[in-house]
Amino acid sequence: MTAMALLATALIVRALNRELAAARQQSDFVAAVSHEFRTPLTTLRQFTEMLREQPALDDGRRSQAYDAQARATDRLTRLVESLLEFGRMEAGVRAYHFATRDAAEFVGPYLDRQLGLH
Repeated sequence: MTAMALLATALIVRALNRELAAARQQSDFVAAVSHEFRTPLTTLRQFTEMLREQPALDDGRRSQAYDAQARATDRLTRLVESLLEFGRMEAGVRAYHFATRDAAEFVGPYLDRQLGLH
């Protein structure tokens, strides 16, 4: 009887630890997604305020502001699409497809922009 109680306790503790780990992962995911959304939203807010508060901006500055808003909007669109795609995969509507990729393909353009090469 004691062995059964110990086994049941161990199984409950194991299940509880799994649930806590899943809750932590979910919380971390929500925090990461929130941060990713905040960046383009901040850009949109800043340039919108600049355009609203300075109606006499020259055409060059106005064009830069609109371009920045367009980039931030594109980024938000990609984030939303990625999030929706992730949800589809989690729901089993869409299959995961794993493939070997060259990291330079993803990192290269980012580094080029950061270093001013692009």
